[in-house]
Amino acid sequence: MRLTKIPRYSVAELERRAEELLRSRCGWPPAIPVDIETLVDQEPRVLLDILPGLQKLCGIAGHVRYEPETDTLRLIIDAEVADHPAASFYRFTVAEELAHVLLHRAIVAQVRTLKDSLALHAWRGYHEIDRNAKRLAAALLMPTISVAQEARRLYPDLVKVAGFGDPSAVQAHLEERLARLHAVSASAMRNRLKEWPLRLTQKIERAMRERLTVLE
Repeated sequence: MRLTKIPRYSVAELERRAEELLRSRCGWPPAIPVDIETLVDQEPRVLLDILPGLQKLCGIAGHVRYEPETDTLRLIIDAEVADHPAASFYRFTVAEELAHVLLHRAIVAQVRTLKDSLALHAWRGYHEIDRNAKRLAAALLMPTISVAQEARRLYPDLVKVAGFGDPSAVQAHLEERLARLHAVSASAMRNRLKEWPLRLTQKIERAMRERLTVLE
């Protein structure tokens, strides 16, 4: 493997790519939870597969393997991840591997074996490409428009019940409700709410401080 060049993406570029893909394949706003398996199925020459023991063999939940005989990229997910009671882990793993295909096709096309996959994970540039794949995966599973719309819909009822005395409780309830709607983990939604372009955590804090019954 020749891993020398690290693709560079701004956060704005990752958000734009996620929106463009969802608009073209799911409509806008997309139905939630986003059907990540269908997004994979719609990607040309990309297949989704399950492999028992992947985590035990090399400590990873998923990886992409290139199969030159069919010119196919195969997204392989560990069987225990696929069977995990929390479907959110499986969904995010699939989204992250799809993000690697979308962002780093030239790199993952060099992965033919598990040994190649381990070499990729040990590469000095892996941290950056992994971060970008996770960010794109988050934008695909938690689209800005649906998260913002649902937060504005849920907020008034939450403050009506909880009042303005415990902002952290309102935040936690909102994160949990939004996570359930989008079929992601509460921690993934918590991170998404803090990040640009949503920055809903700050908006909620301000609304609570100013005792607003609607979220602007």
